[in-house]
Amino acid sequence: AGGGNKMKETLLGQIEKQLDVCEETIGLTPDQSWTHAPKNATPFAAELYHILDGIRIYLDFTIKGRPFSWDPRYLDEDGKVNWSRDLSACHTKDEMLTLISAVRDRVRYEFAKPEMDRYMAGDLEPKHTNRHTGDSFLQGLVYLIRHTQQHIGIICCGLRRHGVALPEWK
Repeated sequence: AGGGNKMKETLLGQIEKQLDVCEETIGLTPDQSWTHAPKNATPFAAELYHILDGIRIYLDFTIKGRPFSWDPRYLDEDGKVNWSRDLSACHTKDEMLTLISAVRDRVRYEFAKPEMDRYMAGDLEPKHTNRHTGDSFLQGLVYLIRHTQQHIGIICCGLRRHGVALPEWK
């Protein structure tokens, strides 16, 4: 059981560090680029929301089997998620910081539950899996961390295009 707790602490620490980087990127993002992006790029607000909602979806849908829905501010006229469009009505930077805090609290809450040790030991499996997340809880969690890193990388590329200093990688 001790190894599972160490693994749990390590994975939780990685997610928390990624959320720290997300917080830092908000302060670095030029205001004019928060909701608008060049053609074939995604606005910074949408990238961050995608990261945070990915975590929420993993906790709710994948692990527990609860339904989820996207925030309507990120849907197009047909009701489909469209990450690349201009998002004049999306989360403000302050709202995004609040959302990051709520996601961080939720992750800590879920990781503190006793059943998390059973997931780490492989005794419990997620309710839903897919070709991205793999067949087990740990595969899904590793995918979630990789997914978050990918989108943080996209954000950093966008910041670099704007000549902005990159966040400190934790």
